[in-house]
Amino acid sequence: MRRLITLALILTLTVAVVAQAPSALVLLTLRQVHQVILSDALEPVQSQQLTRAAWRATRRVVPELPSEQGDWTAFEGAFGLVPQARAPAAGEAALRAMVDSLKDPYSTVITPAERELEETTRRGGSFSGVGVELAWRGGLVVVACLDGSPALEAGVRPLDRILAVDGQKVEGRTFYTAGNLLLGAPGSRARLQLERQGRPLALEVTRRSLRLPPVVSRKLSGDTGYARVGFFGPETVRQVGHELGQLGPLKRLVLDLRGNPGGDYDQGIKLAGLFALGPLLLEEGHGGARKQLSSRGPLAFKGKLVLLVDAGTASAAELVAQSLQGRPNVAVVGTRTFGKARVQSFYELPGGGGLHLTTGRYLGQNGTDLNGKGLLPDVAVGPGEDALARALKL
Repeated sequence: MRRLITLALILTLTVAVVAQAPSALVLLTLRQVHQVILSDALEPVQSQQLTRAAWRATRRVVPELPSEQGDWTAFEGAFGLVPQARAPAAGEAALRAMVDSLKDPYSTVITPAERELEETTRRGGSFSGVGVELAWRGGLVVVACLDGSPALEAGVRPLDRILAVDGQKVEGRTFYTAGNLLLGAPGSRARLQLERQGRPLALEVTRRSLRLPPVVSRKLSGDTGYARVGFFGPETVRQVGHELGQLGPLKRLVLDLRGNPGGDYDQGIKLAGLFALGPLLLEEGHGGARKQLSSRGPLAFKGKLVLLVDAGTASAAELVAQSLQGRPNVAVVGTRTFGKARVQSFYELPGGGGLHLTTGRYLGQNGTDLNGKGLLPDVAVGPGEDALARALKL
């Protein structure tokens, strides 16, 4: 799940100091990121930890600086001594060191090129790669393969652990840099070294141009409809509303979230709001502050709702299932979901790059945290059993 937050103070002040020394621009960015981490990171961190990380990283680039001492103010004073030519490299090292000190695989700094790729994918829904959605669970793990993706066709499965891509090991990389190994030009081959249930596995997948899956629907019978949501993009709720309108009056709707790895957090909340009014979930942020997430309607459907979930249902898709489970006329059918219940916010940085930072967790109304556990369905489906057929019997 991702939110876009602009560091307005950075962008405003950058205009004011652009004619000054490059080190002033770099230091301004470091100062603002330091403040953002202290105020917004889900897990509280001390300024001393960030200062120590920034100081040590800077001295690796500029060894002649004084040894680590004092607080953040002292670091800023020392950074002012960095030669102009080395200020950008020293600043980038310090910035990455502060974020790395959080020991959070989802918090990272991205380059302008990486950000442009993310924005292009989000806006246009297209990219070139193998077509998997990933998470970090002691390493890089496949949440789900996108519908019609080459990874799905090659036999990649949810919960497969990716150890290396084209001979490049995942170990030692951040979540984002590891995931980027799977991207590449259409027609290029990705040699994957995987681990499945403790056993090594090698697969070769041919990358190709892909689009994020749209919402699709069909009538199953006179009064039963089916809608498949394979990913949460910026238009998902609008698409679901359109598809429901095309299906016409229904008494029962099967909403298929199997293999849906999540995506846009706010779209997940809004989708749940199409089927329920009132409190949905709690969002817990920095320092344990909680915010109630609710729906005011209007409802798009008031009949029997059956949600299909599996091990590839994660993040925003789990949010929908957790919001609706336990309500009258709602049943969750399938297998335990993946268990990713964290909110990542994105902060724009000067120069076109950005900061991904874990800023929240979502919880059930009773405080239940699905992260690392997953959601248990109301009706469990066994291996080889047809989940849709089971849903239609309810």
